[in-house]
Amino acid sequence: MSITTFTDSDYSAMFKRTYGEYGDNLYGSGAEDPLESQIPKKFDFNGSEHRFPIKVGFGGGTGFGSLPEANSSKNVDVVLTRKKAYARMKLDRETIVASRGREGAFKEATQEETLGKLKSFNRTQACALYNDGTGTLGIFSGNASGGTAAAPVITITNTGRYRFRQGFFEEGDDVNIVQSGTTLLASKFRITSVDVTNRTVTLERISGSDDLTSADAGSHEVVLQNSWDAAPMGLLGVTEFSSGQTLYGVTYARRWSAYKKTFSSPQLLTVDVLNEAVLQMDQRAGEPPNLGILSTIQMQKLLSQLEDKKRYSSCEVTSRPNKLANKAVISFSGIEYMGPRGSFPLVSSRYVRDDMVLLVNTNKMFRKHAEKFGWFDEDRTVLMRLEGQDAYEARYGGYYENFFNPLFVGAIEGLSV
Repeated sequence: MSITTFTDSDYSAMFKRTYGEYGDNLYGSGAEDPLESQIPKKFDFNGSEHRFPIKVGFGGGTGFGSLPEANSSKNVDVVLTRKKAYARMKLDRETIVASRGREGAFKEATQEETLGKLKSFNRTQACALYNDGTGTLGIFSGNASGGTAAAPVITITNTGRYRFRQGFFEEGDDVNIVQSGTTLLASKFRITSVDVTNRTVTLERISGSDDLTSADAGSHEVVLQNSWDAAPMGLLGVTEFSSGQTLYGVTYARRWSAYKKTFSSPQLLTVDVLNEAVLQMDQRAGEPPNLGILSTIQMQKLLSQLEDKKRYSSCEVTSRPNKLANKAVISFSGIEYMGPRGSFPLVSSRYVRDDMVLLVNTNKMFRKHAEKFGWFDEDRTVLMRLEGQDAYEARYGGYYENFFNPLFVGAIEGLSV
């Protein structure tokens, strides 16, 4: 009589499930951005708007040989108005209950949704910090390059002000379309996939009836839902505003404008190019920048040029008890640039255009909040029951504006990619 051999499959129905550590999504939360972490924050933005004077001219009243005529210095009023920043999540109550404990799920649904929304919210603030207040993520020309009315595929242009910025597009984000830069379409679309190589974004129409496959020949803006012309000011708006325009209610002028170097044909980023920009900014403002922010591509190109300038340290690492082994530590967080008045770091950001380098003085900017970002709990609860539904929602956000003195901001554009 033979003995039957039992295998795992015979008892699989009786086995418990065990859960390992949860694998986090591999995209930036925004908090990792160098400028987002360094911009000074203030929390006293009360009233309907915030005004303060800023000097844009010294005036006369100085000279030699005899008393000069007095002439008042020129001051202008900067006006800040708050922008509203929101994150919103909804949770089905059954999901909340069913996901409690490790036997139920990798993570409780409430905790997972909360962490996800906070990361997405922080990423959105970083996007705004490098944008121009319009909420524009990118532009496509003409009609959709493929797909259907319900699932159009658009190709983001890589010229002009916005260009394709990988950090601005995330699967799951809901967006609106501004047709020809003037008409906000009623339909809402959801990003379902992003092809970085070909700069194509696949959308899913989740409300409305607009058909992007038959859009007119104009240039159409992709904006975060309900965000058209409602976002805080960012560095792109400061470096791109020009004669005849206003920034914070102040008209463009020599002492109220950013330094900008634009190459008509693609130019390699070199130390000489950086030197010119830093020296020109120092000459214009009397103070140099203290932080350089490069796109990932420009950082890669500059590192390649500086290969022979790199220095790697060697340290002693214990591999086994009583045994030592030499190991080279190869890492970097940025490049130290030696400027006319000392050194400052050059770092990279995934939110900067591929062809661009930004130079800023972080002492001449700030973010002014009405209060710190937080959950809306004036009802004494964060999770609020949705009327007529077995579900809850929570809201997070705040009210603020970014301020940049343009005289202390610079941009180098048109670099080779």
